[in-house]
Amino acid sequence: MEEQNNLPVKNKWKVRLAILFLVLFAFFWSLGPFFFWVLFSFAAYFVFLAFYSSDIKISMFEQRRTPENPYRGYKSPDGAIAPPPQILFVRKIIRVFVITLAAMFAFFFLIGVFFGKDEEEVTAEPVKMTSVPEEDNVFNTYSNKGIEFFNQAQYDSALKYYNKALLISPDEQYTLYNKALAYYMKEEYRRSISIVKKCLRKHPDYNEAWWLLGDDYFFSNNYDSAILCLEKAYNNNYSDPNFLQQMAETYLKKDNRGKAKEFYLKVIEQDTTKIEAYRKLAELDPGNANIYRKKVNMLEQSSK
Repeated sequence: MEEQNNLPVKNKWKVRLAILFLVLFAFFWSLGPFFFWVLFSFAAYFVFLAFYSSDIKISMFEQRRTPENPYRGYKSPDGAIAPPPQILFVRKIIRVFVITLAAMFAFFFLIGVFFGKDEEEVTAEPVKMTSVPEEDNVFNTYSNKGIEFFNQAQYDSALKYYNKALLISPDEQYTLYNKALAYYMKEEYRRSISIVKKCLRKHPDYNEAWWLLGDDYFFSNNYDSAILCLEKAYNNNYSDPNFLQQMAETYLKKDNRGKAKEFYLKVIEQDTTKIEAYRKLAELDPGNANIYRKKVNMLEQSSK
């Protein structure tokens, strides 16, 4: 009786942790993939531990002492039955698996803690607002100050003021875009991708943001994702010549020469001064290469 009563006490912490992580998972799984997988993994891990050391597990693995069972356990003088070698071997394998799994969970948890945040924490002091017009004025002041620093290529200072503006209006599309653009200019493409995605979740028809996201993926050498983003803006009837040239260059990276030629032609339809587009067309369309080269020479002479 004493051993049976002690079993729940011995394993109580495993049950409590399993319940704790199940509750945390229920409340916070929708915050994002990181919270979903970390909380789900820990919940599953402690549920497994609680089950593994419970009476249910013991009843499943316990051997019956019958004359027909040649692998029955050894009964010690105090009445306890030692498990046979086969069960001990299985338990060792399970322990190694559980320890390995726990180490993996801990590793990914630490990776998430140190690298999971895509945006730096904002430490600016909150601004006390007394009325909506005053709030708008403060927001515009911060946003304009950020743009001023951005135009001076002082991107860290620009980000500081964009962050202050976003404390007041977290979903304002142009400030989110400008913040992502600042990280793009710093060549921190992963951070830029995270912020511009947030912008697009709130403003899915913002073509310039789709273009920026495509550029981020392009310079991250993820050309398939770049094409998907650029095509999203193009299908929304976006036709800026620089944007069309980016589409052409992305298709050229994928070695889709037909699509690249198509978009370089669209570029010169929109802007007949794009020298680089004519140079690329001379390579992609050998039959008309002389025409494109003459155009390049004319543009170069006129620019001198």
